Amino acid sequence: MGEGVLLPDGRVLILNGARTGVAGYGNVAGQVGQSNADNPTFRPVLYDPDAPAGSRFSTAGLPSSEIARMYHSTATLVPDGRIMIAGSNPNGDVTTTRYETEYRVEWLSPPYMAMPRPTYSELPATIRYGRTFNLRVNLPAGTTSVTVSLMDLGFATHGVHLDQRMVVLQASLNRDRTRLTVTGPPNARVYPPGPAYLYVVTAAGVPSVARRTLVGTGGGPPVDQGAIANMLRQTILTTAPQLPLPSSGEGAPVPTNTRRPTHTRHHPKNTDRP
Repeated sequence: MGEGVLLPDGRVLILNGARTGVAGYGNVAGQVGQSNADNPTFRPVLYDPDAPAGSRFSTAGLPSSEIARMYHSTATLVPDGRIMIAGSNPNGDVTTTRYETEYRVEWLSPPYMAMPRPTYSELPATIRYGRTFNLRVNLPAGTTSVTVSLMDLGFATHGVHLDQRMVVLQASLNRDRTRLTVTGPPNARVYPPGPAYLYVVTAAGVPSVARRTLVGTGGGPPVDQGAIANMLRQTILTTAPQLPLPSSGEGAPVPTNTRRPTHTRHHPKNTDRP
């Protein structure tokens, strides 16, 4: 149930989850309460794909938490470079037993948050495919090169972080290191049209605060009415098979009282009636 979060420098922060058990609740042997897992993971792990083989996973410099982040927990990168961590509900409904429903939110600040950071301005409202644009940059002393990361921060559910994407754009600094010429993604296969956050990252792996832009024109895709009509002609409506529901645990039907309530009326005795 570990959550993998892409960072602007291409590394991956892995956090949350447990060291034993499986995802879900209420449907395996050896449950803790209803949790299918135990032994929460409290310290994140950083994966660096560019590090030498055998040393790509590290916990150096990363803090530990005291909050169990089990099933239904989540984490995400935010524009200022921090990681927001929330959730955990490894039991049915809302519980206060061991591994209770968790409402607290934590913020993890990677080491780069305490370092001098680049800044930039003049990001256009839209980035066109293959077109160049210019940014005005202010770089920390000693910075000789930067990269530009165009990111979709994605969304997470059930320990799976969907739709994350990072594209390193072509970029070049001018001589006095105050202007950056950047080329947008080549096509929609590399970065689909839609919202994006842009980070300027130094060679030391320190990102700027991201600003939001839109890739593409913002218009909808062309509509092929012929293709729609052809699909409808060849569509056969069928009834989907009814799959059996699990008898216990996640996905099991919620018990309900199907008996109709009974009401008893009490009438006072009327001695005047026969």
